[in-house]
Amino acid sequence: MTKILSARLTPYLILFFLCLFVLLKSSVAPFSNEVHYIDSSVFIYTAKQMIAGQLVYKEVFDHKGLMLYFLNIIGLKIFNGNLVGIWVLQFFCYLLTTTFLYKTLRFFYNKKISILSITTVLLYQSVIDFGGNITETWALPFTSIALYIFTQYFVKQKQFSVVQLFLLSSTFILTLFLRPNLVSLWGAFGIVVIFDLIQSKRWTDILFYTFYILIFCLLTIMPFFLYVYLKGIVKDSIFSMFTFNFIYSSKTGMGSGIIKAFISSLIMMGYPISTFIYLGIIVLTYILCSILYFKEILYKKFVIAVIASIFVIAFSCSIGYSFLHYYVQFVPVLIFPVATFFSFFVKNLPKKKWTFAVFFCIIINLYCTYKIIQDIHRNYSKDNKALYNEINKVVSQYTTSADKILVMGNDENVYLFTNRVSSSKYTYIFPIIGIDKNIEVSYLTEFDKFPLPKLIITDDHFTILSDDIRNKLTMILREHYEMLDINLEKNYSIWKLKEQE
Repeated sequence: MTKILSARLTPYLILFFLCLFVLLKSSVAPFSNEVHYIDSSVFIYTAKQMIAGQLVYKEVFDHKGLMLYFLNIIGLKIFNGNLVGIWVLQFFCYLLTTTFLYKTLRFFYNKKISILSITTVLLYQSVIDFGGNITETWALPFTSIALYIFTQYFVKQKQFSVVQLFLLSSTFILTLFLRPNLVSLWGAFGIVVIFDLIQSKRWTDILFYTFYILIFCLLTIMPFFLYVYLKGIVKDSIFSMFTFNFIYSSKTGMGSGIIKAFISSLIMMGYPISTFIYLGIIVLTYILCSILYFKEILYKKFVIAVIASIFVIAFSCSIGYSFLHYYVQFVPVLIFPVATFFSFFVKNLPKKKWTFAVFFCIIINLYCTYKIIQDIHRNYSKDNKALYNEINKVVSQYTTSADKILVMGNDENVYLFTNRVSSSKYTYIFPIIGIDKNIEVSYLTEFDKFPLPKLIITDDHFTILSDDIRNKLTMILREHYEMLDINLEKNYSIWKLKEQE
């Protein structure tokens, strides 16, 4: 048993099965009975429409980066449209993430502490990432690779090779084209690296690194630029990815109450706060100890970069509407406080130190493990698609495959399960219709054009629109549509176009 545990491949086998375990809860896992989380359904639908020839941003609106849709397209292409391909790609990204996090921790800690730490952060991530097909999760392999290279700089070689500069630049751009506010780690570590180079008066290295980083960033941007240029969507992509997100952030508030945002999102998602308080205490303890014993720290600038990243990521998570899955961003830097915690027990307990470390790991991860098992059980034992099967029956009865429908709300699963296309470029409307007046005007103007969608489905999000917008949409529904007498769960209603229309 000792030989097996100490074998070189054993940590990677543990990571392999750990990734497999947490991804069994995914809605795109093989034989899954779960419906897709709202964001995931948006990305899948958008990717499918792009494959069908529609233009993202111009004909199908969303405000995430191109890289997100390309990843979903790659996943769909793996098995010729089967969603399991997205799961396979997710699994590869999880393996890549955990492998580089493990290699990063091995600069400081032994195999056991590294595995315990990664297990903790991966279980934490899995509880809040709704199955993985979200922006923050796709960013993890890129941030983990960058973190490994930055760590190597601070603790080993104090310089970057050309290959490392290419990887830092490309992962930065790829993450930027997922969502701009996910690049916190590059910002925090990059500033500390620049300070270190200036302090050491390494002017030649500064020029050398700057030149190569600019070249590699431009090379990575080029395929994205060529795509939007050749498709004629340069203006639309700039508005969607940057202008709209700036409006969104400024209207919903920036950095207002990080702790309040986190706790409110926990309550909103129905998660007990206690489990996440444990990790919060560990992070705060790590920061406090780093400050109190700063003179004794071997890699001072590295610790400064880690702590700076924690604060910048916390600020990033509090921008706009706060949702629990935003905190997936913490995963790469969270490994250091957690590993330090486990290391403290191993170094300072006189007896059965490893037994206590494992016991502590089990205690802190007890709820997360229970929640994941519960999600996996629901994923495979219960058919959660009954609502969409009912909607599909109605849609099939009143429309053909060539007809378009509209969801007044956010539930793009309706499009995916009915195999119908949205009549509007705005396939979801909350909160975007209340963020930008131009989007509201554009959305309402679409109802002045014919043909109108034959069916309109209103969902839960329709009920939480502002009174003004909801009243305008209700007037349109009553003028052109009649509500079908069908009992559906979750405040869903189906409206049929009047005959004269």
